[in-house]
Amino acid sequence: MINRFRIFLFAVTCFALTDANAQGAYPAENQSYFENGSVIESRLGKLAAIEGVILRIAKGPKDKPMYQVSLPPPVSTTIWVASLFSDSNGVLEVGDNLRVLGFLQTVKSDDSWTASVTTDKAHMLGFCFIDIPKEKSLFLPAGIEQCKEWRSGTIPEQ
Repeated sequence: MINRFRIFLFAVTCFALTDANAQGAYPAENQSYFENGSVIESRLGKLAAIEGVILRIAKGPKDKPMYQVSLPPPVSTTIWVASLFSDSNGVLEVGDNLRVLGFLQTVKSDDSWTASVTTDKAHMLGFCFIDIPKEKSLFLPAGIEQCKEWRSGTIPEQ
């Protein structure tokens, strides 16, 4: 089962990086989601595509990684991104320049883990991760259609 998963990840990675450097692939719109260092309220619960640098990696709930991502100016803030899958091979590392497609969510009052690392009212649930300069990527199979749309230069609506 683990070998099948690794083969799948490899195949998806190869698929994902085809034309990854093409003009407009994997767009990110940090400014569309943040204002004054916080997530815009009307964007919560919606798909978003962000770009930033991984500052810290921690084990989150169910041992899935959580990435603290620093967003560059003019947004100049950080957001925690929860991975919806395991990165047991450590594909993504601190310092990676990362683009993420996922859902912006409110940190729930019963989410003690996220509340222990941030006082922010929002975080992101990511299912498409790509580091174009280092040619590394991870995609959740359930979100492959949205990932394909993102690769073509469009941020999916849902």
